[in-house]
Amino acid sequence: MKKSRDEKGSPQSDASPEERPPASGAGPIGREIDPRPTLSYYVPSDSSDDAVDEDADSWDDGWLDADGETIDSDPEAGTSARFKPQALENLPLVNHYQLVKFLGSGAMGHVYQAYDQRLKRAVAIKFLHCDEPEREVRFIREARAQARVDHPNVCKVYEIGDWRGRPYIVMQLIRGKSLREKSSDMTLEQILIAVMQAAEGMHEAHRVGLVHRDLKPGNIMIEQGEDGSSHAYVVDFGVARAELEQDLTLIGQVLGTPNYMAPEQARGDRQALDRRTDVYALGATLFRLLTGKPPFGNDSLDSVLAEIITKEPPKPRLLNKNLPVDLETIILKCLHKDPVDRYASSRDLAEDLDRFLNGDPIVAQPMGRLYLLGKWVGKHRLPVGLSLTALVLVSFTMAWGAWQGAVREERARTLTTKVMEIEAMARQTYLSRRHDIRSDLDRLRQQMANLEADIRQYGAKGHGPGYYALGRSALSLGEPRLALDHLETAWVSGYREPRVAYALGLAYCELYRQESGRIQLIEDREERAARMTEVNTQFRTPARKYMSLAKDAPLTHPDYLEALIAYCDGRYEQALALLRVSKAQAAWFYEAHKLEADTYRDWARAVHDEGDTEGARTFFDKALTAYDRAIQIGQSDPEIYRAQMQTLLSLMNMEMFAGTSIEDYGQRCLQLAIEALEVQPRSGQTWLLKAKAYRQMAQRRRVQGEDPLPFLKDAAQAVTLAQECGGPPGPLGLESAGIYRRWAQWLNDRTQSPEDMIRLALAALDGVPPDSRDFEYYHSRGSTYRILAKSLVRRGIPACDDYRYAVESYRRAMDLRPNRVPVLSNLALCLMALSGAPDCSANPIEALSEAASHLERAVALQKDHVVLRYYLGRCYMQLAQDGDPQSGKLHPRFAYKALAQYRDGLARNPKFFNLYNVLGQTHLALARSDWEQANPPGTDFEAAMEAYRAGLILKPQNWRLQLGLAYAHFFRGKYHVRHDRPSAGDFEAALSLIDSVLARVSFGEAHLCRGSVHRLQAERELRQAGNPEPYIRQAAAAFHQVLGANPNHPEAFRSLARLTTLHSASNGLTPAQRRQFLGEARVYLDRALTLHPDGPYFLLAEAQWYLQAELAEYDAPHLPERGLSRIDQVLRAKPCLPEALALETGLTYLLKARETGDPDLLDKARAMSMDLFRGNNTGMAVPSR
Repeated sequence: MKKSRDEKGSPQSDASPEERPPASGAGPIGREIDPRPTLSYYVPSDSSDDAVDEDADSWDDGWLDADGETIDSDPEAGTSARFKPQALENLPLVNHYQLVKFLGSGAMGHVYQAYDQRLKRAVAIKFLHCDEPEREVRFIREARAQARVDHPNVCKVYEIGDWRGRPYIVMQLIRGKSLREKSSDMTLEQILIAVMQAAEGMHEAHRVGLVHRDLKPGNIMIEQGEDGSSHAYVVDFGVARAELEQDLTLIGQVLGTPNYMAPEQARGDRQALDRRTDVYALGATLFRLLTGKPPFGNDSLDSVLAEIITKEPPKPRLLNKNLPVDLETIILKCLHKDPVDRYASSRDLAEDLDRFLNGDPIVAQPMGRLYLLGKWVGKHRLPVGLSLTALVLVSFTMAWGAWQGAVREERARTLTTKVMEIEAMARQTYLSRRHDIRSDLDRLRQQMANLEADIRQYGAKGHGPGYYALGRSALSLGEPRLALDHLETAWVSGYREPRVAYALGLAYCELYRQESGRIQLIEDREERAARMTEVNTQFRTPARKYMSLAKDAPLTHPDYLEALIAYCDGRYEQALALLRVSKAQAAWFYEAHKLEADTYRDWARAVHDEGDTEGARTFFDKALTAYDRAIQIGQSDPEIYRAQMQTLLSLMNMEMFAGTSIEDYGQRCLQLAIEALEVQPRSGQTWLLKAKAYRQMAQRRRVQGEDPLPFLKDAAQAVTLAQECGGPPGPLGLESAGIYRRWAQWLNDRTQSPEDMIRLALAALDGVPPDSRDFEYYHSRGSTYRILAKSLVRRGIPACDDYRYAVESYRRAMDLRPNRVPVLSNLALCLMALSGAPDCSANPIEALSEAASHLERAVALQKDHVVLRYYLGRCYMQLAQDGDPQSGKLHPRFAYKALAQYRDGLARNPKFFNLYNVLGQTHLALARSDWEQANPPGTDFEAAMEAYRAGLILKPQNWRLQLGLAYAHFFRGKYHVRHDRPSAGDFEAALSLIDSVLARVSFGEAHLCRGSVHRLQAERELRQAGNPEPYIRQAAAAFHQVLGANPNHPEAFRSLARLTTLHSASNGLTPAQRRQFLGEARVYLDRALTLHPDGPYFLLAEAQWYLQAELAEYDAPHLPERGLSRIDQVLRAKPCLPEALALETGLTYLLKARETGDPDLLDKARAMSMDLFRGNNTGMAVPSR
């Protein structure tokens, strides 16, 4: 578009308000206007009081403005509870944004000025008004819509976020006011330039497939430059939609502002809304600004909508007699009832406004030939005598018409010739031997640029054939999205020949094939199906529609068109039959071989999803063979190589889950990548596919227990190269995060710190553009935070925030896909982890109940999924223990529900060894519960050991099963020792198993178990008057090993306190030595109680310390009383715990001995201190206190 002046407008006049021309409500401009305007006069201010147009409220900073009530899809929206701005006004920080001040309220949200502390810049943050789900969807859609548009005249969206459950959008801060507020102080030239800039911004929005649907003066912001110039921004895409997107509203509902609605919008005809709807709104904006009135009515909403649909707009010059005729013509062309009669695009409108500003003839003139002549005369001031006769004018008109017809024919021939040249050169490039095609494509793109320059010179009348030519050229260059943009422009302009429909069908079908190939790489079948449904609506349906309109087009390969239609319909056999004919007719037509391969690929995935793996293998093999034939012909077409790589990756996915080797497929995929990069070395898409191949091979190695890091490093390098080559940021961010997350998981499994890899994964996710943050993004983010949290917890570092971030992400994913089993299970696992974390301020029962509901729902969706039953059983066990294994509680009802899930899982898959581990844990918990209630443990000890041994038959070297069996031996041995029975080699068996575990992995629980065994051995030696010192040293070393890995391990501190208290009772110690050991024990005990203040076992250890301290005459007051107070707390939780009852007896004897001075009672207490672990076998009655 020609620019003869600064696009930001000329400075305002220095005239004072008194010197300005008068302005009335009707909007007349106060002096006569030259046919070639000087553009120095003012436009009238708006003094009308329209009932349905504008809201009187304005903002101090005017970042965003409501230009009237925007109709909402929800008639009750106005009465819903709104989010009050005061709720945020006093809060200094929202994530990393420092709130500065409240700016105002728009149609959907409150807006604040804020400071981005990371990027050091001022921004605007928009928060949603209320909690209604539909409004949140619209709110997020606004951000995603606006983020897709990158243009200097569209307000930029930086980020979508969530703060305390409240979604927000971070946007560019525009320091200015709306065009509605600003227009009264602007010249006509400045207003026209502002609308022209807005039209240019909307053309970019239309180019990426968005229709604003609520353009008006209040949604065009004007920012004043330091030099007095102004810059326009389009804002508030709150009701925007993609042209092929399914609307969120019900049929018949309308969205937008009534006075700026096009007739098709007022009727609620969603299918008719396209870029010309926004052209109408720009015309209505001009009408309002230049006349002071809206095009239609000031009455009720219904009457305004009715007038828009049924009446013609008044001529603007009737309201403003000084308005130039050309401007009236431009406005009325925008306001045509029939979209076909409006400007075909907002760029056409901008170009006509620019012509007007330059004094050139405008396109929107119904008296075409005479008008052009008149403008030519007016512009060049050629002397024209008033005595020209009608005969001369008629002759000139006829000659002009004949000349124009000839020009059009010549242009059409020129365009056709150039397109055919581009297509021929492109085909020759692809048919040549494999070579670097970058220089070839650069030459072809230069030819396209020249072609586009020629089309611009032709004006609007050349847009139809011109953009069709550009679309065909882009298709030949393998750029279907660019082709679609050009071809839709041609179609919208009215150029709707069958050949245009054919080209549109090809573009949509190619996009469908590419997206279908990408979606097949999604491992989860349900997510794959959901995404395919979306792609079918977005690409396959319009492809099918346009190809059905193209049957009358003159085609070289009509059978290929029929095959494409059959492929889109899923009629694979018919498509393949038609392709056999097409291949026989032209051996060089490799597109037929590629479509054959795509057909077999899609068919393979379809039969695999139905459970026929062998059938899928057959079709995959045929697809690979067809790709090979296509590559033999089109050796330099990179898209064939990429399509075959996608097919191999899909096949690798299938075989990996079937447990089959994928090495050969992976190497074949990597070889294809080498060949594809020889053709197109800087292809981000190819590098991305290569990264996926490495990542899948790494995943297979991890499943087999082998080191995946070499492949993960290669994958990470490939992603980096893809980013450097300009690959798609959304898929690259997700792939990069997936690589680093798997790297982190591998390190975490080996008890190494994964935090560096987690940081890289989160950074990759932060780089995913807002409009690409879909279900997969939120699921990936949740899983990344979950790995980080698990690693921190293992090292004793609080991870509450990380678990909460994971929960938040999983919930966002669940909002998008409510019945996705992986999200349900992962969300439940995070809630289970939060319930057991002491510093997370979470209600454990609420969290666990929610987790159980999610897992029960997941099991109902996939009844044969044994892993889900494993998780559900674990959740029931946490509920059985009130969320805390140290609580000392066990509700048998939940424990038996857990056992039922484990047994049900083993009945479905007896080889799932993890179930044997949790089955053993549950039986062991039941045995301990019986013992602590002074009941015999029955067969639960043996059942636990039987479960662990059955698992070890399947996995002899599994350290978790070995550790579980070691704990079973430890607890059985402890039970026997406490009841004066031989331990039957249990301690020795436990130590042997722990040695085997620690030979492969340094795990804190293994050291804890070793220390506990040695402590019991020391206790046994002490009671038998043996030497406990070696066992005490070994136990202490083991407990300190635990603290070395996790310095906040409460059970390790409790165990050290008990051990050192036991040490103080050793024979041969002086009183000072006993008190020294008790002092050390007190330090450990205080640390344990700080970490776990209410656990009954921790309180029991403190009560035992009080007993020993009183016997050792430790310098502290009221020791027996304090010990009995702790015992009371323990017995409230566990009324029959033998150790608690024994300690109660000993402490009561001490208390009575101190009160009465009876030495016999003191002797009994001392004997009890050595014999207290016999519990109810002491033979002593508990005296009354």
